[in-house]
Amino acid sequence: MQWQPRAATAADIEALLALILEHGPNPWNHLPPAEVAAHLQGIADGSSHALLAVK
Repeated sequence: MQWQPRAATAADIEALLALILEHGPNPWNHLPPAEVAAHLQGIADGSSHALLAVK
């Protein structure tokens, strides 16, 4: 089975936030949780967009 892209929805926000905050920060990539959460909330209102790879 191949990976397929799909648009993220409001239902994906919680999992995306957890993934980003667990695996994204490093010494060169500061990710303030409140700002990341606010940006991801834009998925729900259409002001931000994200693609996910799903099987």
